[in-house]
This record gives sequence, C-alpha cells and structure tokens, in this order.
Amino acid sequence: MPNHLINETSPYLLQHLHQPVDWYPYSDDVFEKARHENKPLIISIGYSTCHWCHVMAHQCFDNTEIADIMNQYFISVKVDREELPDVDKYYMNAMQVLTGRGGWPLNAFVLPNKKMFYAVTYLPPEQWKNLLIKIHHLYVNEQEKLVEYAENLHQGLVHFELSGLQNKNVSLDKSVLTNKVNEWKNIFDKEWGGHSYVPKFVMPVNYKFLLMYNYFFKDEEVRKHLQLSMSNIALGGLFDHIGGGFYRYSTDRFWKVPHFEKMLYDNAQMIELLSLYYLNFNEEEIKWIVEKNIRFVLNEMRSSEHLFYSALDADSDGEEGKFYVWTIDELKFLLKDEYDAFADIFNINNHFGYWEESKFVLTINRALFLSDKKKWMNKIDEWTQKLQEYRNKRVKPNTDTKIITSWNSLMIKAFCTAYLVFKKDEYLHIAEESLKALLNKVYINQQLFRIYHNGQTKIPAYLEDYTFLIDALINVAKITGNTEYLNIAQNLSEQVIELFYFKNYQVFYFTNYLHSVEQSVELYDDVVPSSQAQMIQNLNYLSTLNDNSYFKDIANAVFQKTQHLFEQQFYHAASYGSLLLQKQFLEDIEIAIVGTQAPQYLQQVFSQIWFLNTIYTSTKPESHSIFKDRFYPQKTFIYVCQHFACYEPIEDPSAFCMDNYFGTSN
Repeated sequence: MPNHLINETSPYLLQHLHQPVDWYPYSDDVFEKARHENKPLIISIGYSTCHWCHVMAHQCFDNTEIADIMNQYFISVKVDREELPDVDKYYMNAMQVLTGRGGWPLNAFVLPNKKMFYAVTYLPPEQWKNLLIKIHHLYVNEQEKLVEYAENLHQGLVHFELSGLQNKNVSLDKSVLTNKVNEWKNIFDKEWGGHSYVPKFVMPVNYKFLLMYNYFFKDEEVRKHLQLSMSNIALGGLFDHIGGGFYRYSTDRFWKVPHFEKMLYDNAQMIELLSLYYLNFNEEEIKWIVEKNIRFVLNEMRSSEHLFYSALDADSDGEEGKFYVWTIDELKFLLKDEYDAFADIFNINNHFGYWEESKFVLTINRALFLSDKKKWMNKIDEWTQKLQEYRNKRVKPNTDTKIITSWNSLMIKAFCTAYLVFKKDEYLHIAEESLKALLNKVYINQQLFRIYHNGQTKIPAYLEDYTFLIDALINVAKITGNTEYLNIAQNLSEQVIELFYFKNYQVFYFTNYLHSVEQSVELYDDVVPSSQAQMIQNLNYLSTLNDNSYFKDIANAVFQKTQHLFEQQFYHAASYGSLLLQKQFLEDIEIAIVGTQAPQYLQQVFSQIWFLNTIYTSTKPESHSIFKDRFYPQKTFIYVCQHFACYEPIEDPSAFCMDNYFGTSN
C-alpha cells in the first residue's frame, strides 16, 4: 500500500512511496500530529541522485522490522532537499554544529516544535534500529532534557547565522585581493590542478573569480593554475567522454574517479566557465568539451517544454557508475584493431584509469593528447559514436525530471555566455526559448515559484530562485536587445526587497514568511554562487539602468555588510571577490550599445568586456535612462561612460578598445 507521499511529485519522494515506513511529506500538519500523539519526528532528507540515500532506503526503510519501530514510536517525514532547501539548510547546520560533519541522507530527530536534538547520516540496519530504540527511551524518560538541549542548539544557530556580518563601514583595497589570492595559492595542487585536498569539487565560481583576477593582475602562478586545472578537469574522469556531461566531483586528487551523478547546476556553471576560459586562452580542446557538454544537456537534460531537468543518478541497475565504466573485454570486442590506440589515449594500457573490479573510468592521457590534439579529437569522436551505441543498451541511470527555477536560470545564463563566445545562433535561441518557457511555468500572477513538475507549479521561490532568474533575464536582455526582460527583472527585484530584505541587519534572507522554516540567511558560496552576492550585482546593474538610487543604496548597504567575507573565507566567498574586483577596477564604467545591430556589436566586442557587469543593449527607442535619446534608426552606437561623464560614441565596433577606459597593466 502506498504511504502519505502518494500526492507528491518529487521523484525522490516517490522512490519511497511503497515502503513500509509510513512516510509523510513535510508540512505543519505533521508537527501538529506529533504534538497530538506526543512523538518525536524523524525528518529524513535526501535527493533522488544520492547514492547513500538509496543504500539506506533499501537496507533500512524497506525493512519491515525497522519500519514497525519507526511507525510505532515516531512520525516519519521525507524531504527532497532540492524542493525545500530551507528545511535542509536548517537541519544540516544543526547537525554540523552538533557533530562537526554533514551529508546525505540527513536523518534529523526533531521535537514537535520543529527543533532538532540529534542527527545522523547513513547508518547500517542494526545500528539504525538500535538508535531508534535508544531515542525512543530518551524521549519517554528524559523529554525535558531533550527540549532544553534542542532550544539551546536552535538559539546558537540563529545567532551564528548573523554573527558573520560586518557592523562597521570598511573599504577594502586592492591589497586584500592580492593578499588573499597569495594565501589561496598555498592550497593549489600544482601537479593536477584544483585544490590540494580530496574530494575535489570544481566550484566554478572560484575559477570565474581567478579568471577575472588574472585579467587584471597578470599573475603568472594564477594563470598556470587556471590552465592546469581546466585541462585536467575537462580531459580527466570528471567528464563523461562518451555521452558528455560533468559528474559531481572527483574522489581523488587526479580528477580520475568521479562520484557519477550529473547535476544541472554543475553542468550549467561548467558551460559558462569553460566558455569564458576559452575566450581568454583559446584552447581548441576546451571548445570541443563545451560543445560535447552542450549536446549532452540538450539530449539528456532538456524537456519537451524547453526546460531543464535537475539531475541524472549515479546508480543504475543497483550499482554506482555501472552505466559509465568499461571492462577491457568490452573495449576489445567493440574496438578490435583500434583497441591499443584507444587504450593509450584513455589510460587503460598504463592502468591509470583503473577503478575497481576490472572496471575502468575513461580519463584522457593529457601528454599524449596534447602532442596532436586535432588527431585525437577526431579519433575520440569516431570511437565515441560506437561506444555510445553500445552503452545505450545498458540500464540507464534515472533522471530527476523536476524543474528548479534557480538551476534552470543558471543554464539559461550559460547558453547566453556560450552564444557570445562561440557565436552560434542556436545558443541564443535556446536561451530565449527556455527563459520564456520558465517564466510561463513558474511566474504566475506576479508570484514566483521554485518547482515545476508534471504539470504542477509549487513551493514559493527562495532568494536563489529570484536572484539567478533576475540574472538570467539580464543576460538574455543583453544578447537580444529586448528590454522587456529588464522590466521583469526590475519587478522581481522589487519583490526581493519586499520579501527578503532585512533592513535592521542590511542583508537578504534566504527565506521569507511563506517558507517552512523561520527566516534564515545564506552568506557564502556553495556549489552555486552566493545568492546574497548575486543580488548585490543584480541591483547594481538595474540601478544604473534607470538611475535608481533606491536599488543602489541597498546594494551598497549589503555589500558593506558582506564584502569582508572574502577576506575571512576566500575559498567560500569568491563571488564577493568578483564584486571587489569590479569595484576596484570597473566602478562607474557603463557601456550602452544602442541600435538595430546592438546584439551583433556586443558579440564583436565581448572578448574585451566579458568581466564587466554594466553592459546594456537595446534595439529600439527606450525610456530607460541608460538608453534615452541614444537611438538612431539607421545606426548603432557604443556609448561608454565613466565617472558620470561620457566619451564620444563609437559607431565602428572594431574601433572599440576597452583598455582606453581603465588604468590596468592591460
């Protein structure tokens, strides 16, 4: 019999629909039920592509003996962390304070007042069963102590979130940037790229910052680190060289064996990052990888409604990575006389690509590849078709088909950047088509939602949904010259200030009154950039569009409160580092490209201004102050203004030179 998850749409929740545990979805009703029955809750949080979530589900939650204990003594609640990031964030923070570590599945033991008193990640069946019995006895016999403990933990979390904010106005100068990057160099892996510890996450926001930093400071060590890292990340085992797509992270320092799930936000950010990297370094193999990655996204992660799915599972047929890895016998059978050449280029002859149980991960031999890139790209493309046909006969990993507003927005922005770099009209079309489809599904009657799935739109949007969607709107407006998207971006920004801005602390909440857990703050970059930093950039952009001092004042106030985060924890605050770079080198520079050829002009000069936030385009007369009185029917002009004064308009884009407008080593 199905449990109470029967009306849910989340693929993760539906994986638990027919388990003997009497699961409930997260709602205020379950806490009322817990109060009425005087039971603690188990809030079990995961996501559809989480390997250890699957393992625990099979070992523990499919076990009828364990399910009977859970049903008798607890109210059991299943949460998809991607649907309810505030619930996940609250209990994950509590667990990290409590135990010093985190991860998924996150199993939080919670009082009927929503406050947590204990949490664990994966446990095997016997340990989980023993823990359930122990917690039941504690709740029955020492409930007052648990209530006191949970309250203290909760108060500590509330104060901790806001304690990182700066209370005095301090202007950080260029030396902060150089000092922090020099400190950052201490954790560069100088042999393989990336950071010097494992597991290795790419953290694309960090490399975008380093690209921008290198542009202004011409730092040789940073340049080498960028080139080494991007080459190993793109050519190593983190990328699926047969089907395309980047995996979640590398389990070793060599970028060899990945955790095999493929997430939309990773692939969106990698398309954007590698496109910008190619723009700066012009390495043909990077373009090759980006194009393969885009094909993967369009083939495997795009819906018939022109939206993008959340993730592909790491597991298939009950095993992690089974769909993606190869045995020597399989490769010899498929490649025959060409096996030796294939084995050389994919590190099979030298066993570098060996994983476990006679299985190999395909990771390119960089030294051999770089000796004749064109030859090997052609050969790999030829072999890929044959291997992909064979691989597609295997049991495929499941796809999490829910549409998440913030992650789709990241992918739309990625297509905008790829269009400007590679000049393919298809990418422009995809970006605009997907943006229109997303707005149609998640922006309803002036309210923004987070999730669209199986025809249902649900869950009020969080700060990250607003900020990344506003950024996507700005980017599509730039590449099309259609300022209607900027009008929507302005409306959404006004909603952000109304719903999320905490004036007393001059910071944006991640949540608002519509959400499940009381309001919380997200300051640092995670696997996606900080939505706090992104909103500062959005408001800076839109304030210049219409000379909006209200937007500008809020952006400045939040930046004053948060800019020091880069100084404190640079590795998790690179988005603030990028804002500092813009402030130090680009403050008060704005570029408006106005005329029927504005998108084409932008494309021609983009390689010189890719790092600049304040770029505006319009193809028709506009009332926005940045465009006012600048449109001429038969001509297109580039207007550059700096420090509230404007230079002579430029009609010929080939005459544009960004170096004329700021004093750098360029």
